[in-house]
Amino acid sequence: MEGIKICLFADDTAILTQHHRPISVKIKLQKYLLKYEKWLEKWKIQVNTDKSHAILFKMKRNPIIPELKLHNKTIAWTQEVQYLGVTLDRKLNYNTHCDNIIKNYWKKYFSIHHLLWKRSALSIDNKLLIYKMILRPLLLYACSIWGCTTKRNIQQIQYVQNKTLRKIVGAPKYFAIETLHKELNTTTITEEIVNQAKKFYEKIATHSNPTIRGQGKYFRRSGRYPYPHQSKDRKELIHIAVT
Repeated sequence: MEGIKICLFADDTAILTQHHRPISVKIKLQKYLLKYEKWLEKWKIQVNTDKSHAILFKMKRNPIIPELKLHNKTIAWTQEVQYLGVTLDRKLNYNTHCDNIIKNYWKKYFSIHHLLWKRSALSIDNKLLIYKMILRPLLLYACSIWGCTTKRNIQQIQYVQNKTLRKIVGAPKYFAIETLHKELNTTTITEEIVNQAKKFYEKIATHSNPTIRGQGKYFRRSGRYPYPHQSKDRKELIHIAVT
């Protein structure tokens, strides 16, 4: 259907469209859902409408628009949705997602913190390996997407890394965090975001999926929050929260 894009990953499906008038977005989506119902009936596939959500990405205040219907069941408009482990809010500032990152990190950290604190029998190298292989991926998952979030969110995630590194070596609070990163040969969170984002956007140019390949056409070289891979100077994005 013209103006509609479908994104599939395993059993997760996202139906996308855009228009400057919110009511037109609703009309286009509803027309597609009517066709989608027939396809589901033909192939005898059931969709859990209770887990289905609709969201309108818009910087200004969202207007009140009619709810969508699928199999005569309501799909309500929400302020946030989760797709492939990333929480998308209507302004795409990723505040909720970054909060969730930190919450999930501490849950995992406290389950293995006895391996990392200064009384652990493990060497510093092994502690650092545990952090980089098990814990830090929780902080950086999908960072190529949400890495354009606010400075405050990046600082909060950096604070988590700073605190963990201090625990690993037993460093006091007055020990400079820049020196700690250098001594442990560890990159900051922002440096990792920049590196991973650059690799990601280099790969999507030749990706087999046209929707993914098309993301390379979007650029935002100006503004307060440029995409990580588009920063002319890495220092623009390095914000170390001193703890």
